[in-house]
Amino acid sequence: MKSLARISLILLCAGSLISGQANSQGNHPVLDELAYAKPAETQLDSLNVRCVGRALYGPSWAIFVQSDYAYVGAGGCLLTFDIRDPHNPAITGQVYTPGLIAGIYVSGSYAYVANGEDGLRIINVSDPSNPYQEGFYDTEEQACQVFVNGSYAYVADGEDGLRIINVSHPSQPYEEGFYDAGDYAIDVFVDGIYAYLATDLGLRVINVSEISNPYEEGFHSTEGRVNTVFVNGIYAYLANGANGLRIINVSNPSSPYEQGFFETREDAIDVFVSGSYAYVAASWDGLRIINISDPSHPYEEGFFGSRGWTYGVFASGSYGYVADGWAGLRIINVSDPSNPYEEGFHDTGDFALGVFVSGDYAHVTNRLKGLRIINVSEPSNPYEEGFYDTEGLAYGVYVSGSYAYVADHRAGLRIINISDPSNPYEEGFYDTPGLAYGVSVSGGYAYIADHWAGLRIINISNPSNPYEEGFYDTQSLADGVFVSGDYAYLADGWDGLRIINVTDPSSPYEEGFYDTEGCARGVFVSGSYAYVADVYDGLRIINVSDPSNPYEEGFHDTESHAYGVFVSGSYAYVADDSDGLRIINASDPSHPYEEGFYDTPAYAQDVFVDGVYVYLADTYDGLYILEFTLTGVEDKKDSKVPTHFGLSQNHPNPFNLSTKITYSPPVAGHVRLEIFNLLGQRVAALVDEQQSAGTKEILWDASDMTSGLYFYKLTAGDCSEVKKMMLLK
Repeated sequence: MKSLARISLILLCAGSLISGQANSQGNHPVLDELAYAKPAETQLDSLNVRCVGRALYGPSWAIFVQSDYAYVGAGGCLLTFDIRDPHNPAITGQVYTPGLIAGIYVSGSYAYVANGEDGLRIINVSDPSNPYQEGFYDTEEQACQVFVNGSYAYVADGEDGLRIINVSHPSQPYEEGFYDAGDYAIDVFVDGIYAYLATDLGLRVINVSEISNPYEEGFHSTEGRVNTVFVNGIYAYLANGANGLRIINVSNPSSPYEQGFFETREDAIDVFVSGSYAYVAASWDGLRIINISDPSHPYEEGFFGSRGWTYGVFASGSYGYVADGWAGLRIINVSDPSNPYEEGFHDTGDFALGVFVSGDYAHVTNRLKGLRIINVSEPSNPYEEGFYDTEGLAYGVYVSGSYAYVADHRAGLRIINISDPSNPYEEGFYDTPGLAYGVSVSGGYAYIADHWAGLRIINISNPSNPYEEGFYDTQSLADGVFVSGDYAYLADGWDGLRIINVTDPSSPYEEGFYDTEGCARGVFVSGSYAYVADVYDGLRIINVSDPSNPYEEGFHDTESHAYGVFVSGSYAYVADDSDGLRIINASDPSHPYEEGFYDTPAYAQDVFVDGVYVYLADTYDGLYILEFTLTGVEDKKDSKVPTHFGLSQNHPNPFNLSTKITYSPPVAGHVRLEIFNLLGQRVAALVDEQQSAGTKEILWDASDMTSGLYFYKLTAGDCSEVKKMMLLK
């Protein structure tokens, strides 16, 4: 689920993709993620890389309330909140899903999650403090929303329309029926024998009296796409984006018509109806409470302004529960609809944009949520140790000694004292003239990539009183910086790599430059080479042995947008936006090639390597802790290795007709062991069931397969691993 409504190359290069601005279409940002996603069915999501742990939550995008608990989708994590005390909602449990949580429906002991390209996830929430995945069904397209009625989960599945999943056995769901109208299914609401399908063309009324053979009973066209539908009595209430709230009379399902409407000032994203009121999540404009006692003449009774971007709403009793994007969960008292007020809130998270690891801590910049300090002493169980909310938008971070230096966008450089990770505080700051995106520290200086203001050199010998020592105005947009020896290497957007001589920090000058093919966003220097993350043109390897005359030694064009790069040993680790982590073997810089990857659900922006672990900042899906299995690096911190998880090399290999595979699920849960061919097509599923933890063996009979290279993939919980094997007949 990989794109925020494709913005222009210029905006991508300038960093607007993750700047928090609305897209130009005025549509639902979460749905835009799904609408432009790449097909999932022929993709392997990892090669030679396994997930060890995950941390941080994303923005709050989906919500469902049942009894004393609110279930919130925060990026790729499902959070359970105890809301018995509305003044102080508390997180009681969490479970990470493989994709973006676009929709939630809770019924009985299960939370049904619409998980984008990862289909329907069924989470057991019988114990809200310990939710876990019970089963899943991979729909063909993008699961945008789900509604449960009886033994069936109705999934709005993007371009694949309505999918009806039998969930009578939650651990083994299966598809019983479907209806594909040819447009894009966004939301679904079931009432009686009808499923009301919100699409990009309007409202479709689907007769589901015969589950295996649903058909369209009626249709109502709207001017824009319908983000949400809620049915109450004879009316369907549509959150119609820029067209506000539309009220459709469905008393005759074969001939629905508009009864009334109310145009909200901002885009209507979600709607929930209770009594005489429709509660509308209106993006930037917060929660709007619309009086619908006369559906032909609705009017606004009251409103509560958003602190973030209001995506979802659920009304229960005297409260409106709002999923407010980066402002988290907001609990609004609506006992007097004309005067709603906030009773309580709980922040979730924002976009993870930068990461720097020092000792047992990963320091993650979380845009609007500042600096988050994650304890990674046990990578399989990371947790937040402390945080500091900076003044601006936290983008880049560099740690040196007891200080974290944060590139804080409009708020310049913030110097955070992290001597006590559980209680960080700001020691000093310097407001740079531009937009601080990147930072590197060397000696007594912090070097800031200050976007249109070029390179700023800040004297930090006294962290409580930093000041500017010198600067160099580049011609483009400085977004990344790396200091090595006497030189600051600047990723300068359209002007490529600029090499600045900083032997005298008060008077820096350009020593040399190399215009890369694309838009230079990140840079890492190792030995005689500068490795440049060049957005659309992937990884460029620049020979800088003579800084006055750099030249390109080699390149590897990644599939997506190369934003960040880290070099360790013979490998360049690239944060490749929608394609996650790409690991490039650069032992021969003139002929680099990809040796491993891990495709995350969101947009990989930055990467840091520490020993055997790779730390990836994945925007709305938080921090990933990964392990590249081909490095040959010996881990010196044995306590960090989760030895109970593993996928062994098949034996024999190469093999003829059959081979044995040994694997170890980390904990009891659902386990998949699948075989893929070179095209990424699944050719066999050896295991697809609940299993206990521990070492297991299975024999693959490949007598009906052709000779060649195959991949076998183990998936257990949030972690997966892939290995190769060769069949020779």
